[in-house]
Amino acid sequence: MSFFALAFLIGIIIGFTAHYTRFCIFGSIAEWIGLGETRRLLGVIAAIFIFSFIHFWGFQGNISCGGVWKGYPGLNSFIGGFIQGIGYVLIIACPFTLLVRLGEGSKSHIFALIFFALGISLFGYFREPIVDLLSPFTIKTQTFIKSSIWVDESKKFKKHLSYFNIQTIDGGKIEYQEGKKSNLLIHQSPNGNKRVLENPILLIYIAPPCCPFCYPQAVDYIKELENKFTKQGLVVLGIFRDHSIDDTIKPFIKEYNTDWILARDPEYKLLKRFDITPETFLTVMLIDKKGDIRLKQEGFREKHLLKYKQEISLIIKNK
Repeated sequence: MSFFALAFLIGIIIGFTAHYTRFCIFGSIAEWIGLGETRRLLGVIAAIFIFSFIHFWGFQGNISCGGVWKGYPGLNSFIGGFIQGIGYVLIIACPFTLLVRLGEGSKSHIFALIFFALGISLFGYFREPIVDLLSPFTIKTQTFIKSSIWVDESKKFKKHLSYFNIQTIDGGKIEYQEGKKSNLLIHQSPNGNKRVLENPILLIYIAPPCCPFCYPQAVDYIKELENKFTKQGLVVLGIFRDHSIDDTIKPFIKEYNTDWILARDPEYKLLKRFDITPETFLTVMLIDKKGDIRLKQEGFREKHLLKYKQEISLIIKNK
């Protein structure tokens, strides 16, 4: 059975179940508070436990995947919950029940669906400034599981790079050496040919632990920096973790048409020096000609692109 046929079948089963059980999170809480009725609330609690187990079982191997949004409690949660509660009261339904009512032929809920979609679209458009505005009022935990909107987080790491070597995906090797007069980046091909770059500006892209294809905008920003500063000595090094070369890395090269130097570090021998763990998300680092790590953060969006452009220009100017 194909994936879409299975999804359709599961959707039909859930639809029938929702219709006949009148399953509704908002309605069950309203009945409990207003009428003291707990029948639907108990059903909701049971469903939460069941689907929580399914969710945990499905993501236990990819808990650091960027597609999982953990969220942070704080003022943002209070404001969002308050607005959400007003909406639920006005339409007398939660989003799930809204779809059930539409399937039952409720015309009044068509308008709710239109404005529901409009609200989601507006939030998607203004999400970045909203996150930035409310970030001072959120309580951040030490473990981050992020979505496509990332939160900057400074971490301790070695601020100077003197030496490293790592194997490239084609069987070659990349070696970085700190010298008395200059720093060298040596790219050795599998047949032994060497390309030596003197005092490179090194931009390191560390792929997320899962779904390297899910963040094309970050890759586009890296390519923009590459196109702008390659002639001034910028070198892009992409480091994958335990990703398969044939199943992930080669399709990544084809998808994004990239000619970066690509390496793998499945045992985290180099990545640990940068304080990168299996839970760390997509990370970008900028190392100047002296081997000093100038910038590092998880995620890469437009404000990071502007910061990197400024920093690289400054490095080039201060020869």
